[in-house]
Amino acid sequence: MIPMSSRNYAIDLLKGIAIIFITNSHFRPLYQDILPSLATLGVHGNALFFFVSGYLSIESIRKSTNGWNWYKHKIKRILPTVFVWCICASIIFGKAITWKALILADDYWFVQCILIYYAIIYPAVKRNINLNQLFILSLVISSVYFFFQTPRGGSVFHTHFHYVYNFAIFVFGAIIKDRASAVKCRSLKTDWVLATVSFGLYFILLFLGKGYGGKYYYMQIAGLLPLIGFLYYLFKAVSHISIPKKNSLKIIHNSVLYLSSLTLEIYIVQFDLITDKFNAVFPLNTIVIFSIICIAAYALRILTSLCLQTLSDNPYNIKQALRLF
Repeated sequence: MIPMSSRNYAIDLLKGIAIIFITNSHFRPLYQDILPSLATLGVHGNALFFFVSGYLSIESIRKSTNGWNWYKHKIKRILPTVFVWCICASIIFGKAITWKALILADDYWFVQCILIYYAIIYPAVKRNINLNQLFILSLVISSVYFFFQTPRGGSVFHTHFHYVYNFAIFVFGAIIKDRASAVKCRSLKTDWVLATVSFGLYFILLFLGKGYGGKYYYMQIAGLLPLIGFLYYLFKAVSHISIPKKNSLKIIHNSVLYLSSLTLEIYIVQFDLITDKFNAVFPLNTIVIFSIICIAAYALRILTSLCLQTLSDNPYNIKQALRLF
């Protein structure tokens, strides 16, 4: 848990946007009677998460004196949550439990990715490998991987390619953290415009690449550039935003912190909770399902905390289990 005094509200806001994007991309059953293509933005949501993860990791790595302890801390935050939800999903929904799901988080590619990225970035930083060079190298590797894989229908960003290119975005987040003092919003309007243009350009390139096939298929790799541009300018723009913690805006401020604190849990529980049973009340069904997901995520957070406290020598701390921020 990050102390309130040291929280970066811009990062909390980016995490909140990311989990909304990702959840929406999985809402196809909710949109199936209206317009299934509304279930999108997953690529941008995942990119935001990897960007933020890289941004938050670099400083803690430099302060760390023991790589294994640092990595154990990351594992402790992620894998117990996956383990507990596997048990809950089995009990509640009759979902089969496999060792791959329990140990390897086989149902959650993002979890697998981030744990691999943590294992790569720590020794890279400790060996003083230049982050700019690592970023360029990861882009080159991503491009080579893209051109050598067999072309297929649909977006390449929804294939195993995401295991590769997101590392470049992860490193990019670390670079931005290193240059935080230089990366400032000098024109909020300009940054919002450039973030919007980058957002739109990504989808244009994606449409041309996956819509026409043939040689146009390879245009999709160019989508990485506006995707990274979107992250950069959105970060600059939201860094300028501050929502007061008082009066009528307090609920917005706390909602952002709530979503930011539960991103992992929201991501994990949603796959078993998304349903089309409320489609008759569209668009309220999206609000209902997202609310159910958030409540279940909070319950999972509490349960995981209590399970970890059970394995600890310290007495139970219910307040700590209930507290998010």
